[in-house]
Amino acid sequence: MENFDYIIIGAGSAGCVLADRLSASGRDRVLILEAGGTDRRFWIKTPIGYGRTFAEPAVNWKYQTCPNPGLNGRSIYWPRGRVLGGSSSINALVYCRGMPADFDDWRQMGNVGWGWDDVRPYFERSERHVDAAGNASGAGPLDVKDVTPFLHPMRQNWLGAAAELGLPVTDDFNGPHPEGLGCYQVTIRNGMRRSAADRFERLGVHNLEVVEPHARCRTKDLHPGLDQLIHLAFPVIKSLLHCHERTIRNQRHLSLVGVKIGIARAHRQPITFTDRCHRHDFQIEIQIGDHPLNRAELLKVFLAEQRDMRLDDIEELGDD
Repeated sequence: MENFDYIIIGAGSAGCVLADRLSASGRDRVLILEAGGTDRRFWIKTPIGYGRTFAEPAVNWKYQTCPNPGLNGRSIYWPRGRVLGGSSSINALVYCRGMPADFDDWRQMGNVGWGWDDVRPYFERSERHVDAAGNASGAGPLDVKDVTPFLHPMRQNWLGAAAELGLPVTDDFNGPHPEGLGCYQVTIRNGMRRSAADRFERLGVHNLEVVEPHARCRTKDLHPGLDQLIHLAFPVIKSLLHCHERTIRNQRHLSLVGVKIGIARAHRQPITFTDRCHRHDFQIEIQIGDHPLNRAELLKVFLAEQRDMRLDDIEELGDD
């Protein structure tokens, strides 16, 4: 049986960051388990590939939400990454810190340490910015690139029209005045996607082990009480004809990162981890299930127009 100081279940965005932080000292053995497969795929590494991974079941859980009263009772498609790096491996690469006022609101609601002044240093510590001229600043592992020189010139007409209507326009969604319309910064480096797995998980540390593909765990033996040991068993597939079970034990902590979404979907009802952990006499050190951050999700709306075009019209567009 193998021993690890920390076991992280879920190698999504949060899981990769957590694995990086826990393994940084080099003293503790860290294991991270992922139900999805490898992210070493052409359509993941190629930025435009998100148009394909958006609905690719091999790397996407393809969730469907419950009926939403705010959407007239409709259920909408909810893509979530089923791969190393999680949704950061299949999303549209857009990077936004969020609105400072939202963080301050969370702090005022009693979430100590979540105000904008509290979290901003952690954003800055993680980022490496590349401006429109190609100049880099910051030494963080997370690449944030200004790609406005590569965008279509017509964006200026669109932003100008917004300004004429009195709508706010911003030059930087991650700057001091992020509210308004503008151009996104993206997580790209050298023309390739930089997911959470690329940025945080693969820093060359010897004490971090990543298990995939398709690591599905089951609790084999529970030892509640003073030692707080947990045994997990999962299959290891080396080939179609060779599969064996590997048993591991954590000596300090077990972290469930992003697992709540999958469990809630399976049961079709709200899940309280507190009740489930208490059932096995596990002590919860930190629970953020009721944090407002876990209740927010972006709603993306596509506007499309269907037009009948003649061949001559298409040729004229091509000339431009």
